[in-house]
Amino acid sequence: MREVCTDFEAKLKQFNSEEDHVHPLAHYSPRPSPPS
Repeated sequence: MREVCTDFEAKLKQFNSEEDHVHPLAHYSPRPSPPS
């Protein structure tokens, strides 16, 4: 999960998990869309 956040330049704020699923909470800045 940390590697994914690094790839997206996001910060992992919380990470909770159950036996069969996870609950990540990440913060990242929006990026402008490329011009069309």
